[in-house]
Amino acid sequence: MRRWITPVCAATIAGGCVIPSLVFAEEEAGETPPSLVADEAPPPAVEAASVEATSKDAADNYGLAYAGRELTMPRGMVRGTFDVSTLHLGLGLFSQNFVSLNFGAAISPVDDLELGFSRYRMGSYPGINFIDLVNLGGSGLISAFVSPEGDFGDIPFYVRYQPMSGTADVALEFRLRIPTLSEFGLAFGVPVRIHAGDSVAIDTGFDLTLDDPGGVNILSVGVPFQIVGNVSDNFFLELQTGVSLPDITTDPVVTVLPLGFTLGGSVDAGPVMLDAFFNFRFPTFAAFASGNSEITTEIWTITIGINVYSPVLF
Repeated sequence: MRRWITPVCAATIAGGCVIPSLVFAEEEAGETPPSLVADEAPPPAVEAASVEATSKDAADNYGLAYAGRELTMPRGMVRGTFDVSTLHLGLGLFSQNFVSLNFGAAISPVDDLELGFSRYRMGSYPGINFIDLVNLGGSGLISAFVSPEGDFGDIPFYVRYQPMSGTADVALEFRLRIPTLSEFGLAFGVPVRIHAGDSVAIDTGFDLTLDDPGGVNILSVGVPFQIVGNVSDNFFLELQTGVSLPDITTDPVVTVLPLGFTLGGSVDAGPVMLDAFFNFRFPTFAAFASGNSEITTEIWTITIGINVYSPVLF
């Protein structure tokens, strides 16, 4: 805006000399100078643009309504995440709960680009593929198990670029699992968010995962399908399912359908915006292979989390 200061000052000084004579001449003719009417409109527009560009309100930058947000944060915003995750494995006579505390962080250094050390990503959490289950729910920049015994979880790193936005937001994503607990893993994804109105969005896309649990190469394919709706700007509900092929190199190929939901709320606190959520999911709810099917409710996850956003960088 500074580049307008000199021209505006010069125009004002010149106007002080020229406008009075114009007004006098027009008043004699009984008309209002059209130049005066036209010149009155720009200042409010300039002032509004200046206020919008310098806003440090987190909700103004990213949107309070969860369903209305894009797949990447706006330029200059950071996000901190914390969750308590419980994975229950009940397989025959074996039953065990794995409880972990997970901290993550993400940043958007430029428009449409987001990177972070976090398993949370807008429109793609919880993950659908094997890479998101092999670490027993323990994953974050800092991740620690508190049950059944103390240990550190894996460190996830991701880069997401969103080249398309509008009615459909489309992004490209690369993920890497740094194996401090389990094994090395790579994933590539094309997350898609379709805005079906002001308060409803559909999250889908495509996910390809290369995993190496215990030295066995696994190639997974997943297509998530999630519907998120805002009851109001402050409250949202998400229903989650999709199709996952845990390993397409096996014969027969097993198809898995997860099933879950998320309840959450968002709070606008000026320079900080907060999301709090509760997620319950059967990650392997239904499985199909060679004409056979099986329903599994003995494996489930519960996650209680908090996400904090703030446009603190720029």
